Amino acid sequence: MPVSPSSSSEETAKAIADEALMQKLAGCILRSNTVSTYMWENKKQDDNEVVALFKTTEENLNSLESFILQSHQYDTPVILKVNATANLEYEKWIRCVLS
Repeated sequence: MPVSPSSSSEETAKAIADEALMQKLAGCILRSNTVSTYMWENKKQDDNEVVALFKTTEENLNSLESFILQSHQYDTPVILKVNATANLEYEKWIRCVLS
């Protein structure tokens, strides 16, 4: 199950990703630089961010979400959860990694 929060810097995104791996909350995390355009306090913002894609299992979803909320520097971090399935070999691999 993919979960996708964003962070303000590569250092922050890496720290969150590394800790999620160490706690076995995700089996793999992709990070990519991007620009976000959004409204905040009635003003349009354009900010550089690092978006992450945490690959986890449905069983780990609540723990991963709690971890991200506790670890994140944003007042209102986005946690996008996508209901998805993977190929059988990948499912076996991620379950093995997270056990």
